[in-house]
Amino acid sequence: KDSMVGYYQMSTVDAEKAGIARPGYVEELGYVPGSEMYRQEVLGEFVWWAGLVFEQGWKMPDPFIVPTLSPVVGGIDFGQISPSAITVIGWDAQGALWDIDEFYKARCDFGDLLSAAARMQRHHGVLMFYADNANPELIATMRKGGLRVTACKKRPEIATSWINTLIKQGRYHLSPACHFSRMELESYQYKENLSGDEHAFTDKVKAGQADHLINAKQYAALGLGQMRPRRDVNMYVTGSFR
Repeated sequence: KDSMVGYYQMSTVDAEKAGIARPGYVEELGYVPGSEMYRQEVLGEFVWWAGLVFEQGWKMPDPFIVPTLSPVVGGIDFGQISPSAITVIGWDAQGALWDIDEFYKARCDFGDLLSAAARMQRHHGVLMFYADNANPELIATMRKGGLRVTACKKRPEIATSWINTLIKQGRYHLSPACHFSRMELESYQYKENLSGDEHAFTDKVKAGQADHLINAKQYAALGLGQMRPRRDVNMYVTGSFR
């Protein structure tokens, strides 16, 4: 209790322990323990957000030889005037994530996007593409074209936290061929000054940044995270991002 103003300060984890939040609520949030989002949203700590959003220590071995991956999934960010983007990621047998292919094109004709996704599905054996659920008509059209595509809710703060955890653990491999992915990951930044009223992830990052492949990676990570066995506690908390 704050003696100066007479109210109680309680973190989310304390609320669950006290029975105010239902059992399992913290786990359902899906934040990676120790991450910035976990510290802020679960422990109630003040977190300084200024700087790059993504850790910069991903692996880019030379030569970049992709091992057997399973499962392999993709993420799709639909654009009109802004670029359309597709990414492909998958797990190796040691539990590392491999970011192996990308498509990126401004003012992209939908037929070109469809063709690129079909090539990736065929070449990499993509089990499922995850796309923004704000575009159900485009998803339906892709399905009619023979693509395995499903809608994905936007949870960028959780997906970003999860990707950063992989990078910190040395379990994220980025293909040298993914030039646009690297450019976005190397430049995506939080705002320098926050008012304190920011709640959504998008409120905390600078506006107008290139984030099309980042969006696609977040969708793919959310989908792939659902498939990850719960026993891998170092990866991810709940077994489901949804």
